[in-house]
Amino acid sequence: MSGIRSLALLSVVVALSACYSWGPPRPIAQSVLETRPSRLRATLRDGRQIVVRDPRVQGDSLLGDTLVSEYESAHAKWAPVAIALGHVGSVSTRIISPGKTWLMVGGIAAAVTAALAAELAYIGNP
Repeated sequence: MSGIRSLALLSVVVALSACYSWGPPRPIAQSVLETRPSRLRATLRDGRQIVVRDPRVQGDSLLGDTLVSEYESAHAKWAPVAIALGHVGSVSTRIISPGKTWLMVGGIAAAVTAALAAELAYIGNP
């Protein structure tokens, strides 16, 4: 049974990260001041995209921290960043994606069903 529990736990962890996507672009002031997200993705006027942690607007700048390492993880390195609002075209915040969520729920259900069927088949044919 520990194999089934491990599979279920792994599925839940993957599901939690897979249920999110970046929302539609919005003007910077509206997004940061109204929703106070923990992270946002700024699309600069030159096309570059920067993920900003703990974003805030101060004067004419977007302040926060940006990822220095290649991937976000528990050991990721963040560095302070200040971006002039005039250089920011739009920002997006992470939102729950219903389609991804339902797809992941279906995947978890299928995996658990397959694991249970395999376990029952094993018990029936030792």
